[in-house]
Amino acid sequence: MSFESSRPAFISTDVIEGKYLFLDLHPSGAPGLKLVGAGREVCSPSYGIDRAGFDYYTIEFVVGGRWKLEHEGIERSLRPGALFAYGPGTAYSLRPEQGSGLIKYFVNLTGDVAKARIRSCGLAECEVLQAREPRWIHELWDQLIECDRLDPGKAQQMGDQIVELMFLRIDSDVWREDRSRTGGLETFARCKAFMHDHYLEVHTVAQVAARCHLDPAYLARLFKRYSAERPLQLLTRLKTQHAADLMVRRGHSVKAAAEAVGFPDPYHFSRAFKRVHGVSPGRIRRR
Repeated sequence: MSFESSRPAFISTDVIEGKYLFLDLHPSGAPGLKLVGAGREVCSPSYGIDRAGFDYYTIEFVVGGRWKLEHEGIERSLRPGALFAYGPGTAYSLRPEQGSGLIKYFVNLTGDVAKARIRSCGLAECEVLQAREPRWIHELWDQLIECDRLDPGKAQQMGDQIVELMFLRIDSDVWREDRSRTGGLETFARCKAFMHDHYLEVHTVAQVAARCHLDPAYLARLFKRYSAERPLQLLTRLKTQHAADLMVRRGHSVKAAAEAVGFPDPYHFSRAFKRVHGVSPGRIRRR
């Protein structure tokens, strides 16, 4: 059977050359951890994947070329040795950053512990890990795909065992970033600095997220993790502090100060001001 006619529909047409193992693509309620399929793909420069989710829990492993992974508004560069994972409900996109030598592996898994097993070795949704010795993981993937030579029963049995070895190898041989110093914290710091510098130009959390090239929900999660304030609380505090300075130092009326910081409705401004400072803007102005 030809490569074009035998590959499942989820395999991109921009795969130039592929070598695959596919077992039961429609398992029902598999207990434990079960291998569904695996593959090695040489991709064209036009390769591009945009998914809102996927049927299986999947780990991908880059062995050639430079790639760009995007998830929840965050872009990550992938180089050879990079691993990442996704599954049902994970929205992501993947594209090459350069036009040659684009090679990657994947393994599709199912079962009631698949998600937990992937997370246990540090591969939360689209988190990127880097293999210290990629050749060991590379060799296991090649052995896994070679199970295609066996009859289906033996291929399933041996494939499941190789997947277990892959998890052990990934867990022991990958390099993990210090999450307290990089990744999400850096993104949070960048967004917070933007708000301090540009609070007069933006008036909603959605506008802040757009200017920071993030999804609003992800921005909210960053603030929940790293700050005692929510994004709207910080934005409101910065605006009302500036308004207070305009009223006290420059003699602005409440209405003029409100308009200067982006509140067209003085009543709405007064409520927001009192919520932050505990007193009405009128009392601040009379001091």
